[in-house]
Amino acid sequence: MKLIKIINDKKIKEIVLESWSVSWPMTIIMFFEFLIGITDVYIAGKFGKEVQAAYGLAFQLYFVFIIAGMALTVGTASVLSRLFTSDRKSEFSLAVSTSIITAIIAGLIATFLGIFFSKSIIHHLRTPQVVRELAAPLLMIYSLGFIFDYALMNTNAVLRACDMIKKSLFAMTVACILNIALNFIFAFGTPLGYKGIGAATVISLFAGSAINFNFSRRFITKGFN
Repeated sequence: MKLIKIINDKKIKEIVLESWSVSWPMTIIMFFEFLIGITDVYIAGKFGKEVQAAYGLAFQLYFVFIIAGMALTVGTASVLSRLFTSDRKSEFSLAVSTSIITAIIAGLIATFLGIFFSKSIIHHLRTPQVVRELAAPLLMIYSLGFIFDYALMNTNAVLRACDMIKKSLFAMTVACILNIALNFIFAFGTPLGYKGIGAATVISLFAGSAINFNFSRRFITKGFN
């Protein structure tokens, strides 16, 4: 009886519905991430087990490079969500600007480290020589997209905090479709071969971050308006 009473409580229903309104777009976004990942693995496998292993190695290192961006995203969403529901418009706009600038600077640092130290990092890992040779150029290509990935994650956080998660979903949908399409085009239709996986990722990240920035820029100068 108590459980039924809790379920029928109007306030609880409102909380659940509000939570679901944020959860379902995030669920789809995560599914898109899965589709991109599984497509990358499939295409890498078409070039042989060594390339597939090299992709796995490069992607694990890619994840290490974007950890800072993920941490910044959590902080951005937390701070901006509080300011968005307050009356402090100027502070909110300043926080949005600061978070985006910080993400871009961090992304540039990650890009620099990735481009100039990818080969050295992979060289010191105890993996077969053929895997290291295949993984190094792929990670260098991925490194070109770190700045866009940082910007995309940050602007996704801005949009979530501002109750515009559907805008974020739109950007991620475009990025996902573009990534998967370019994966096949670059990998099988150009001399890039398996490196096309990295090129497709960089271009799709750029597209997604550009769309998100277009949605977010009004908060930089206009606050809540």
